[in-house]
Amino acid sequence: MAGEGGIAALRVDLVEIKHSAAICMKGLSPMEAFGALKIPKATGWGLVDRCSQEVSLVINWIDGPSDGHRIPRFDPAAVAEFKARFTHLARIAEQHVLQIKEVIRRLKRCGMRPAVAWAEIRVDFYGSVI
Repeated sequence: MAGEGGIAALRVDLVEIKHSAAICMKGLSPMEAFGALKIPKATGWGLVDRCSQEVSLVINWIDGPSDGHRIPRFDPAAVAEFKARFTHLARIAEQHVLQIKEVIRRLKRCGMRPAVAWAEIRVDFYGSVI
């Protein structure tokens, strides 16, 4: 813009920025992926690339223009597959209109054990065959 100096002189078209970002940023951001799974950020990062573990989220890294800058992205199909295969107490409670304590009681009564425990990633994940 005329009369402005430095960064204040720049104006960007948000539609153009979103379009350009969509071309090079395939997949979901961490917040979109973790939001789709309804899990906290720390839990989501705890699930990322858990080597040799069945309960794991695969992440794709996009290399930025400068060395050392990488952008994390998740394949929407992989997130959907994870959501179909695994669930957690809050999702079970929501689906069956129960309190979490009641879900815990019922799971214990049935002898159900989590596929990955709270102590590892701060959420108990169960196989979705429940």
